[in-house]
Amino acid sequence: MPSLLEEISYMKENKALIVKLAVDHFFLSTMPYQPTSARTIIFKQVPKDFQEINLREFYGRIRSELDAANSIVFLTAANVENYIYSKIDEPEIHILITMGLRPPTCPGVKELFRPLSSTINIAVIVDRGLTKSAIIDLIRVVAEAKTLAAVELLLRCDYRSSGTVTDAIAVGRPLSLDESVLFAGMSTDIGNKVAYSIYSSIVKEGLRRLSLDDFIINTLGIQLEELLKIIAKSYNAIFNLNIDEKILIENATRIINYLFKDRNIINFLITARELDLRTAIGSIPTYGNVRTSPAEEYLSIGLAAYSVGLKSIPIISQLRKIEELGIIRINSPQFEKEAALGIIGSALLLLHEALSGK
Repeated sequence: MPSLLEEISYMKENKALIVKLAVDHFFLSTMPYQPTSARTIIFKQVPKDFQEINLREFYGRIRSELDAANSIVFLTAANVENYIYSKIDEPEIHILITMGLRPPTCPGVKELFRPLSSTINIAVIVDRGLTKSAIIDLIRVVAEAKTLAAVELLLRCDYRSSGTVTDAIAVGRPLSLDESVLFAGMSTDIGNKVAYSIYSSIVKEGLRRLSLDDFIINTLGIQLEELLKIIAKSYNAIFNLNIDEKILIENATRIINYLFKDRNIINFLITARELDLRTAIGSIPTYGNVRTSPAEEYLSIGLAAYSVGLKSIPIISQLRKIEELGIIRINSPQFEKEAALGIIGSALLLLHEALSGK
């Protein structure tokens, strides 16, 4: 049986991913100036500082350059050569995703538009006669699946992130098919298969691309470089020493890499981030006003005690004191701040043992 998808090719000189379809398709999309009938999908890579006043003209130039007059055109600063492709056999469905994970977007942001940096672009081709409302239904499903994936990846935002600032979706089906499928929501066969494919693909690829620095930023709101400098400054302050910062950072880097190989430490940080996200929007249930102790402080103590033992507890107390004095500064929300203190306290003890030869 012939496939709806004819060819996927990358044109290096144009920085464009070209998807050729076997037949004309009816499309609906979230982008402006797109045809409803197309046989080609273009994922075009543009500069990170891309700003185009006349988008209609820009789309026209791309179609002309690539000899694809009737084509759906996605724009992204992400590397389109690193695309995700998945196929579902029954019914025949093709899904193509190009993705970048910066900058994330979420409700309540102070700056509602920023220059395009990178984007999650998703094209879906379905070999079923979807009505226009069913295609809209499926676009909604694609957006929901993408949002769920972004939540799993803990993209850094004031609240939970739904993706990046310029995400786009296009859904198509062969033009010749009768409009017989009325629904394509997540509880339908088509919608559910598409949702799972997108959800799992973005999570898997996102985790593959996630560096240690990315993870620390996402869960603690601190860059790795900043965390290492805090460890170095804390070390000299707590142990009343004056060791060169470069030496301390060099040793601390090895220790942080060692600590983050432990999945349980990863779990502590994810827990802290989840609690802060729930605190930010007020979604932690309350069944009374009784609070016997500041429970978030147990997060730092528990993390450090797990990592290096109970001898870490005095170090955590000293970290709190030097922060109060302004020697170090951790501007993360409360639970993430406690997790950061636990990581720093653990690193300080291991660093002291390494430098003192214990």
